[in-house]
Amino acid sequence: MKFGVISNVLGTLTVDETARLLSTEGFDGVQLALDFADVTRICPGSNLRPLTKKLCRRISLSFKEEGLEILALSADVNLIESNKATRFKHLSYFRKMLRVAPSLNCRLVVTESGFRDSLGASQSEAAWQCLIDSVSQLAPVAEEENVLMVVRPGRTQTVSSAFRARQLIKQVGSPNLKLSIDPASLLFPETIDEMFELMIPNLVAAHARDVLVSSEKDGNGATVAEHPRAGKGQLNYPRFLRMMSRHLPCGPLILDGVNKDNFGEARDFVRRMMDQANAESGDGVEPTPA
Repeated sequence: MKFGVISNVLGTLTVDETARLLSTEGFDGVQLALDFADVTRICPGSNLRPLTKKLCRRISLSFKEEGLEILALSADVNLIESNKATRFKHLSYFRKMLRVAPSLNCRLVVTESGFRDSLGASQSEAAWQCLIDSVSQLAPVAEEENVLMVVRPGRTQTVSSAFRARQLIKQVGSPNLKLSIDPASLLFPETIDEMFELMIPNLVAAHARDVLVSSEKDGNGATVAEHPRAGKGQLNYPRFLRMMSRHLPCGPLILDGVNKDNFGEARDFVRRMMDQANAESGDGVEPTPA
């Protein structure tokens, strides 16, 4: 299983500094976030011209020389943005990321589905139709570039469950539209087994963080949940990694919910859990050990 981390967890370093440090920390690769001290920051609405294929090849080479693979490219946009002009900027940004991904030697370009002002608005039929329209515009670009547009569901987003993720895949119908699984974001109401069953065979990546479920409800009536680093919550990691080994044995598994102070502890925890992945365990959320 290829084990990586989002490249900007160490703070704002240069490309070479990031590659060297993550290599010494023993990762197989990175999910690349284009946020470096020596690279002009690119985001939705910004000038996209500085992000050239030449620059991307240089970034790719820096990681390759340190033995790191660019496992995925972070390109979070709001696919259901209600303001048409703003949504156009978000789609233009994601389209650019799809175009440059081959120069990074990267095939997975990852985004969430997006949010609106409230949970009800985010999960409305209007938001869903907006999502279908956005993805239907972007998927042909992914096909043209021979890369994969990867959507990562989350329970407060439009794609709020593994079931909705499968609906998205079916409705858009593109072979280059795929999914990433983040069990910490999807434990309501589905179990880990159900998530994998619903998302296979369109699952191409996974994120590793944790979840702490509260008995409280937020203003939208949704269950309150925090997402600490792996090993500090209730997620059944032995079960999660057992399903990973069965259904996505090559990964990538991307460490998430971490920062420069705790990513080493999270990395070590996940590796220990990988070693225990074949042990029999229950499913879903388990009580936090005392």
